[in-house]
Amino acid sequence: MPRFSACLAGLLCLALATGPLQAQPGQTPAPTQTPTPAPAQTAAEERAAWFERLKWPAAYEEQFQASGLPEKRFSGLQFFALSAGWHLVEVQVDAGAYQPVLIYMLYHKDKGLSRLLQLPMVHQGKHYVQQEVVGLAEFDGQHQELSVYSKDRGAGGCGSYAVWGFNGTEARLISLREQSCPEADQAAEMIVDPRRFPLIWPRPCD
Repeated sequence: MPRFSACLAGLLCLALATGPLQAQPGQTPAPTQTPTPAPAQTAAEERAAWFERLKWPAAYEEQFQASGLPEKRFSGLQFFALSAGWHLVEVQVDAGAYQPVLIYMLYHKDKGLSRLLQLPMVHQGKHYVQQEVVGLAEFDGQHQELSVYSKDRGAGGCGSYAVWGFNGTEARLISLREQSCPEADQAAEMIVDPRRFPLIWPRPCD
């Protein structure tokens, strides 16, 4: 082998064995290319994507867009795990005067299924279903219960407190408590905690 070729081969083997060549003192290192991270999804983009996926009624989405809430960079969405792969999705559709207006969707990611939840309710002994609630909502994941405190005035102390339980995707009304504002104002001691309002349903005879 010619001397020049042997030297070149030896240098090549040395370079492969020792790894990439390092910049020498006084030399400028070659620039490295760092992948540009994808921009974070905005609240508006997140809501638009879920609206396309879950397809809640368009009238509710128009109501939300006109409410001023999108300007606060607020998606208005919350997700709660139910059983068997289902999720309860809370969708705020309006700001309300002092409490939000909400609807709920049932969603199964693997099955690609979604539907608007109908919540059973009772008023003056008559049973019906409703698809929106106005109030302050909480979900108890351990007991699979949704509670909503609907205030009759901003200061509170009167209104209704409803609790629904979930068996899979079926919601049932567990209890309903109500207290009117005159009752609250005339009481010797105002009941502020809605969980202590007078029980309306189930009645003792039900």
